[in-house]
Amino acid sequence: TRQKIYNAYKDDLLTRCLPNAWGIIILTRWHEDDIVGRILPEDYKGESGMIRGTDGLMWEVLNIPAKAERADDPLGRKVGEYLWPEWWPAEHWAMFEHAKGAEAARTWASLYQQRPTAQGAGRFHESMFHFYQEGEQPPDLIHVGASDHAVTEGGNDFSEAGVFGVDSRGDLWERDWWHEQCDTGKAANQVLDMAKKWECHMWFNEGGVIDKSMRPLFNIIMNLRARNQRPVHVDIRAITSMADKVAKCSAFQGRAASGQEKGDGTWNHGTIHFRDNANSRRVVAQLCALPAGRYDDAADVCGLIGRALDQFPIVWEKRPKERPHGPKPFTGDWVEYQEEDESRKVRWR
Repeated sequence: TRQKIYNAYKDDLLTRCLPNAWGIIILTRWHEDDIVGRILPEDYKGESGMIRGTDGLMWEVLNIPAKAERADDPLGRKVGEYLWPEWWPAEHWAMFEHAKGAEAARTWASLYQQRPTAQGAGRFHESMFHFYQEGEQPPDLIHVGASDHAVTEGGNDFSEAGVFGVDSRGDLWERDWWHEQCDTGKAANQVLDMAKKWECHMWFNEGGVIDKSMRPLFNIIMNLRARNQRPVHVDIRAITSMADKVAKCSAFQGRAASGQEKGDGTWNHGTIHFRDNANSRRVVAQLCALPAGRYDDAADVCGLIGRALDQFPIVWEKRPKERPHGPKPFTGDWVEYQEEDESRKVRWR
């Protein structure tokens, strides 16, 4: 729907404007990918003033949040000062700003701050995850992968693919990630390259349109590679498609939230570990921005991993067998030792 609205603006409205026409957009920003989000540049940080939009036009942006967040506030307020203090006391704003729950945090961020993504108050928190350095991961990982493919014509989505390792405790370790706006052929080859590199026995993608579009291509490419002496075989499984972005990631969120929440609103990380690099933090940032982030393709990959948890192969830790207790071999006690009393037993009375 958001794509159709933007297309109508770009192809229908702008092409019918008279010279020097004015355009005015007034809205509450409930989503980063709304019409304003598509017009504003990627690096927009909430400032007011003349800004060049992605549509090539100069826009005079006026952003007046309920609570000032920038030093260049258009009303001259200091950071932290509320709107119209002569009429609305701080207690009025507090009941919205400090309300508990993800939905309340989103309402404050979107309706009152014009910032669709709640900062650190959504369903995911960065502190839920452990960021590790290469070499800290366990050696006994079994790797599985998942991918989300951009197959919708005219969309601005990315194709994303991620590989996670599962250790003997069931913890997830993110090991590899790729994303690009590209054709389906390149995306399919990239997925198979990653599956071969990490020896993934299973790979998951979204059911429905994506699976119907990509499954024949995967099969063809695997057959062609086998003929060219570059075989790669992976069990590609489709996970039932879901329209609700939040519900898609519920299992992954539950795994991430398995750590203990601390009193200051942060978390002791649970059982999901990401590499400490820019791309992995980009993935986590998408998770923290749900459900109002501009992009959610990487979050969809994590959602696939979460919904496929019960299909993962896990090699549990092998405990050494206990050695039988007894006397030291080749000693006098060992020669005379008898495991059972071999004397004749009374069979009747």
